[in-house]
Amino acid sequence: MAQSIQNFRYPDQPCAWNERDLILFAASIGCRAEELRYLYEKHPTFCAFPTYPVILQFKGAANSVVDYYSNILKPPPIPGKIERLIDPTRVLDGERHIEIFKTLPTSSEGRLFKLKTRVLGMYDKGASGTVVETEALLVEGSDIYCRIVRQSFAVGQGQWGGPRGPSRPSLMPPENRPADRVVTIDTRPELTLLYRLNGDYNPLHADPAVAQKAGFPQPILHGLCTWNITAHAVLDTFGTEEAMLREFQARFTNVVYPGETLTVEMWKMSHAGSGSTGSSENTLEIRFLTKIRDSGKVALSNGRAMIQVKHDKSRL
Repeated sequence: MAQSIQNFRYPDQPCAWNERDLILFAASIGCRAEELRYLYEKHPTFCAFPTYPVILQFKGAANSVVDYYSNILKPPPIPGKIERLIDPTRVLDGERHIEIFKTLPTSSEGRLFKLKTRVLGMYDKGASGTVVETEALLVEGSDIYCRIVRQSFAVGQGQWGGPRGPSRPSLMPPENRPADRVVTIDTRPELTLLYRLNGDYNPLHADPAVAQKAGFPQPILHGLCTWNITAHAVLDTFGTEEAMLREFQARFTNVVYPGETLTVEMWKMSHAGSGSTGSSENTLEIRFLTKIRDSGKVALSNGRAMIQVKHDKSRL
């Protein structure tokens, strides 16, 4: 049964986007007016913000609002003597990792892009729940644009006798020195209502009744909104216009409410890391933590970015 889970493949998911989609995404993650390369379609170097592909797992090819639960990919059944379906209303984001191989075009018009998604594993975490790990490749023909590894956590849906899963390497920042840079980001109360227009229409982020049923006092910010806001903060701090984000990853640790202030603490590692996308000696490795300022809680942990630069001109 475990082998069949690891071989489980979803049907290919068509994906489509246009310049307006890219501009909306950039505006929703904090790109500023001076960053017109992400916000104005006639800018000479107009381009997609590099983490945009993560939204395609929700958006697909839709160009309007869609029902979230009808549109998302459903995990395979939990194995056992009696297979159990995972309840998608009790699934939370656990971690996300993107590796970028090719620059995304500013529009998919006239082209055929697909997400090819497979299950890497299902791991039994006991009474707390089950981790479902998937890999999605964004492809056009034989060209692979990026690889997205996602860990989702099915709350309270464990204890089926499955494997615990492999241990994960720690990507925590250095303990013996303060952050090299700290950026403070104010989120607005309506941010979750803006970010959802990128294609993630989970009612948990919009409907107070749904949020309260899930145990939250109000709708929460999309975890990937915090993740992408942090990606922008890191690239804005350490990148240049010529820099290319090659990898970005973080673990979702605590929920963020719209209107809360975030602090992103960043450490430039003493030597260039070796990323899995063939990064070279001109690759900067950045470790980071994203915290909720007023409570001090960590919203994103195990954060790492790999930024490829022509020359080490990062703003440090």
